[in-house]
Amino acid sequence: MVSSITSGSPLVLLHGLGGTWRVWTPILPLLEDHHTVHALTLPGHAGGPPLPDGVTPSVAALVDGVAAELDRLGIDRAHLVGNSLGGWISLELARAVCGP
Repeated sequence: MVSSITSGSPLVLLHGLGGTWRVWTPILPLLEDHHTVHALTLPGHAGGPPLPDGVTPSVAALVDGVAAELDRLGIDRAHLVGNSLGGWISLELARAVCGP
């Protein structure tokens, strides 16, 4: 996970399948002037936290992992941006928090 200098509302970036937070590197400078950027590496992906023992990889497990990371960071409200799988996780996380 990478986090920028605080400069605005939290913005969480979630990459696609097989990626890492580094896919966002080209646009980080454009976002950091307006947001506190948190580019996460998803659980079970290279450099990301492992999934808990006995947890089958699934979108639900990844949503839980991202939610746990946001809790750890003290983020209770954020803008979510996702690419591919990260977009799906963003939608599921928003649904879990806000309801259908």
